[in-house]
This record gives sequence, structure tokens and C-alpha cells, in this order.
Amino acid sequence: MKFLYLLLAVSMLFAKPTPLSLKLKGDATTLIECNLAKPIEKSPFKKALTAPLKGYHYNLYIPANYTKYKTLKFPVMFISSPTGKAGMTTLKQRLIDDHWIVVMLIESKEGDENWLNNFLAAHDDVMKRCRIAKNGKFAAGLGEGARYVSSYPLFRKGFQGIFCHGAGFYKGFSKKNYYKWFKDGIKVAMSFDDTNANAYEAHKLRRDLNKECKYRLFFYKGENSWAPTDIVNDMMNWMNNQIFAQKDRDAPKAKASKDLFFWHYSNHVRRAKLETNDQTKYQLIKDCLAISRYGRLSSKRVIRIDSIYLLKELEKIVGRKTKLKEEIASKYNRILSQEESFLIKTRRGNLRGDKLWLTRAELKNMDNLIRTIDSFIKKYPDTALANRVDSYVKCLKIEKEMIAKAKEK
Repeated sequence: MKFLYLLLAVSMLFAKPTPLSLKLKGDATTLIECNLAKPIEKSPFKKALTAPLKGYHYNLYIPANYTKYKTLKFPVMFISSPTGKAGMTTLKQRLIDDHWIVVMLIESKEGDENWLNNFLAAHDDVMKRCRIAKNGKFAAGLGEGARYVSSYPLFRKGFQGIFCHGAGFYKGFSKKNYYKWFKDGIKVAMSFDDTNANAYEAHKLRRDLNKECKYRLFFYKGENSWAPTDIVNDMMNWMNNQIFAQKDRDAPKAKASKDLFFWHYSNHVRRAKLETNDQTKYQLIKDCLAISRYGRLSSKRVIRIDSIYLLKELEKIVGRKTKLKEEIASKYNRILSQEESFLIKTRRGNLRGDKLWLTRAELKNMDNLIRTIDSFIKKYPDTALANRVDSYVKCLKIEKEMIAKAKEK
């Protein structure tokens, strides 16, 4: 075993990074070797300060249209696994369909002091190697990998959101108040299955996270692993809506750039043009117009041409149902306001050990929110906005069941 560690140390010492001139292929994954130029000076993770600077690796996925359009810029997703050699797992189809650049860390794994330098080396390399949209950084991790990705925004600027699967923030955060250090405005989506012993960390996040950071908790029935594809899609849809489709009152200091808005707009308008269901198409078009407005994209010729088409399609769909659609949108906005109120009110109090726990008043607020959403879905079935909140109310009901079981123990 000592010989293997020695061999690894020697290989890292003499490692040669992959040339930045390497030609990248679209819709393909390439193994990249990289070094960290200089050590970090300060870190709450003391062991990481002594980790080597050379010989790190990551698998780099390049989207299909990357080589076709030479000026387009893309967001990047960093992925960390507790076992190392991260893959796209249940995120794969969404990441491919939406044209993400994906960085899958190799050395980063549970119990390995190289996890932070692996991220830092990969981050600095891919920012030079690829056309990354300004402030277009995201990260996803499972278990200990989720804890690792929660720290990334503390070391590198430009993050918009993180996705934690099966675990909360790094455990030292609450003791040293690192939750409050977490950059204002970064969005957090967190998922847990109903058997996960770490699920109480969802409520720790709810109580301790910086008030300017939007978050949503996703609970599902299943096994302790990456969230299933439908939950992944719900997490990413929520994240996108928070950043692009509404006025982001709590945007991070590193606000989403025009390049990032244009990337998301392109994905959304593609879906709108392909959609055949009138209700869904209506909502997609409304979202496209909102994304264009909030991203200030109207100066682009392609956006102006799209806008003419989208408005004509909207006129065709609306017809005599304008009042109904406005009514649905108004009721949906009330749900969002009620959700925000529920989240604000549950940020108070202390967590009771390692249990999911809400006060009676908080549970009452949750029940009221569930009833409001159920009533909305019943009144406006099969509408795009009803479908959007249907998955959320299912998560709330599972969370409520888990709280009840925790109280019985």
C-alpha cells in the first residue's frame, strides 16, 4: 500500500498538463490532466492546504453545438462524487439536451485531501480551455461530494447555483458560521430520498442559510443515491426559473451575464417551437419573452426575429381564454408568495438534534401551502403552471410524512 502511495506521489510530481491547444470534439468526453498554479493561502479545510499542486484530472464533456458555433458561450457544471471518478449519472440527459460544458472530477472523493485542489485545478484549467459564459458556473455533488461542492463558491467567483444530492453543506459550516459567509444570491437545490439519514440537514440549510440565498428542498421516495431524472429536471427547472424567468431580487453579486441568458433562451425557445400542447406552449412562450426582457437580449437580431414569431403564436393560442390564463397566472403568483412566506417563517429556531423537525406553527404554514397548491391543481388541471407546482407539492407531502416519522422515534 505504501508503494502505491509513493507511486501516486511520484506520478503527480512529474505530471504534464494537457495542452490548451488540444482540439475538442462536440458531444464527446475527453480526459484532461491539469495542475494548480499556486496553493490557496486560506482555507477552513486545513488538510487541503498540504495537498499536492500537480497531477489532477477531470473528464470534460463538450456539447454538440460547441464546435459548430465558434462564438457561443456555455455554462459549466462541476460534478463531484463520493467515490471519485465522477460521471453525469442521472443528470446526463438534461446536461446533454441543454448543451452544458461538464467537468467531472476524478481525484475528488470522500476522505481524500486532494478534493479541493482537484476542483481548483480543474476550474482554472477549464476557464482557460473553453468558452464559459461569464458568471455561468454551477456545481452538483452526491453525499460527501455534495458537501464539497457547497464550498466551491467560497474559493472561486462566478457561481449561480449548486445542486446537493443526499447531503447538506460541509459539516463544519454551521459551527463556524460558514453558512453566513455563503455568497449572497447563490441558489441552492437540495434533494433527499425518504430513507436518507442525512435528511435533517435539509432543515439545517433552511434555518442557517444566508437569507438572500434562494433554495428549494426536493424529497422523493427511493434509495440513497443521485436523485432520479424527474427530480433532477424539477431541480434544474426551479433553478432556471429563479435565475432567468423572473426578476431576481436576490441575484448574486456575480449576476447572470447576457451570454448565460442567451444560452437559456435558446434552449427555451427550442422547446416552445416543438411543443404541441397549447397550455404548455403558452407558458413556454411567456417564459421566453420574460427571459429576453430580463436578460436584455433585444439587441440581438435573432431575438427580434424570434419575438415576432413568438408573439404571433401567442395570439393564436390566447383566443377567448385570455382572462382564464391571466387568472391562472395570478393564482400561481399567489402560490409563489405563499411559498416565500413559508420559507421565511421556517428560518427561525434551532434544529432538534439530527431529526427533521418543524414547530406547530411551521407545520400549519406547510399545511396551508399544500392545501393552496392542491386547490390550484384541482381548479386548473393539465395546465403548464399546475404541472410545475404538482411535483413541488408531492415533495412537501413526503417531507411532512418524514417529519411525522421522525417524531415517532
